Amino acid sequence: NIEAIFGLANQASDSHCLVCDLVGFAITNIGFDLLDEVLSDDTDLFDDAQLTRIQSAVANSDFENWIQFDGQRATMHDLIQRVYTDDGSGDGHMTPEGFIFCQSVGWFNSSSGEESGFEEIFASPNWLTAPVSLLFVASRKEMLAKFDELYDEVEERFSSPIYEDDMEDLENFFGETSTEFFLISNNFSALRPIRKARDRQIGNRNGILVAIAVHRHRLEHGEWPDSLENLADDLLPLVPADVCNGQALKYKLSEDGFIVYSTGIDGDDDGGVRQAIDPEVTSFSRADFNPWDSDKDGDWVLWPAQSE
Repeated sequence: NIEAIFGLANQASDSHCLVCDLVGFAITNIGFDLLDEVLSDDTDLFDDAQLTRIQSAVANSDFENWIQFDGQRATMHDLIQRVYTDDGSGDGHMTPEGFIFCQSVGWFNSSSGEESGFEEIFASPNWLTAPVSLLFVASRKEMLAKFDELYDEVEERFSSPIYEDDMEDLENFFGETSTEFFLISNNFSALRPIRKARDRQIGNRNGILVAIAVHRHRLEHGEWPDSLENLADDLLPLVPADVCNGQALKYKLSEDGFIVYSTGIDGDDDGGVRQAIDPEVTSFSRADFNPWDSDKDGDWVLWPAQSE
């Protein structure tokens, strides 16, 4: 049941846990691909009432607000509680046991997988290096204050469209964070991939909302609309925006029906021609596509996303 798949995805995201949000994205992609497949195979499978229900379920996937960092905040506060002392006034120092624990779980690895300068100095967890190493680490109060300050900025900037703020400077800052705040650096290692995953979901959802409206128009009028401007307001009150540039999504008729597409991150309208894919790939769906690959010419085709 396609409607149930979207409901399950929304339920997964309700936990305000980043991992669960990403699981919700994966579940939603199952629903998107299934809808794409069944409507491509049989355009008359659903009546208008059923398409209206599916359209509502897709629209309720509020991806803009799915990604929450409550779990990351709680995890960091819990970690600091475990590896720092507490002087009763919210301050303290990292304990040797806490430092060794951070070493044992690889906390000094950089986000690229390479060893950081700090790890090269203190690579082996032992009781000899720990006391000296602690001289370089921020106090409990300093670590918490810096962490909360940076997460506040992340949450504020995360809501901006990626074409306005790609957050590269923020991620670079985290990657260059001094050894004093080493706990913070690894906590932000995947900001941009997460942001891109979120915006890809928004793009897919917007394209599917257009596609469902076009299918409903065909049921009523017996033909595909010549343009999105011909859709009645009750089918599509507003053409959704292209997440790559903020402009309205593109639509064109094709031999097999119609295409809904984004011009992609390069902003160049290639008329709905897909980006080139590896010739060894025999099937291709939206979960496999990277709309942020500016090295490849072509558009981001949102519907139909699957190509055999």
